[in-house]
Order: sequence, then structure tokens, then C-alpha cells
Amino acid sequence: ACRAGEACRPTELWLSGDMEPDDLQLVKKCRDLAFRAHNSGFHFVKENYFKSHAIFAFRGSSSVDGWFSGDQFSKWKPDPLPTPPPAPAPAYFPSLKVLGSGDDGTLNKAFLERFRESLEQTQLRNE
Repeated sequence: ACRAGEACRPTELWLSGDMEPDDLQLVKKCRDLAFRAHNSGFHFVKENYFKSHAIFAFRGSSSVDGWFSGDQFSKWKPDPLPTPPPAPAPAYFPSLKVLGSGDDGTLNKAFLERFRESLEQTQLRNE
């Protein structure tokens, strides 16, 4: 893992000794898909991971505000999403879990705002 004040390779930010091999494989798959989405020119890309699961990756932002909002990354509990449909963010992310521990996940406000933008401007709602 990276230590404070040291430069890290991008993959070191994703690896954890506490992670199960399947979780680590999933993180690497998501990382690769995120790079593909960033270079695709589309708002998002989708890949079927299992028969019953899909991974969606969204194009990155070139501004800090597009990546981060608030005090800590991944520590913001989202407000309800705008209508339609009237549902809190967990309704859109019911399986959001912390890899390794399996605890309920949280997300950064900037990510949620970019997700809302993709939901409104693309065919994502139909996927």
C-alpha cells in the first residue's frame, strides 16, 4: 500500500492485503473498464461480469470538482435522487458494498452528481 508522502503507482491504490482474490479481481476489472470508459468518448460503458451482474464505468472528469466533493472521498451519504423516479440513492446502488468487509458502501457526492448527469443525458436508465 502507499504511505503518506510517497508516490504510488495507480494499481497500488486498488490493492489490499485484506481483500479476497475474487474481490481483487473485481477491482482490477473495474479499473480496466474505467480506463476504457475514459477513452471511449461515451458517457459510460457496460460489461456483463456474471450472467446476472453488469459493471458500468463512467467517463472521467478533468477537473478536481468532478472527482471529489466534501471532506473525505467515499464518506458522503447521498441525498435522495431527483424525480422521476422518487428514490434515495441506495435504490440505485442497492448492492454497493465495501470490498473486503462487505459493509454497506458510501460514495462521494461528486460521483453521485456525475452519475445523475449520465442518467439524465444518456440511455443509462434503459440499461
